[in-house]
Amino acid sequence: MQHVANTTSPRFLSVTACVEQGVWPGSEASLRWALFHRASNGLDACVRRLGRKIVLSVDELNNWLDRQKEAA
Repeated sequence: MQHVANTTSPRFLSVTACVEQGVWPGSEASLRWALFHRASNGLDACVRRLGRKIVLSVDELNNWLDRQKEAA
């Protein structure tokens, strides 16, 4: 039996990878600032913790960015 990869599973990236791959439109410092305030800005829905490491769901982050554009 051949294993087929699940293509519907969410993709998670580190903070640095989000900036390097262009998912986050600003600097790493601006993303870290937004993450520090994630409880009040709604970004907490994008975050998963792996011990002390924070990873972000790319799909949820894109949705959050779209909502920020609409609100502006």
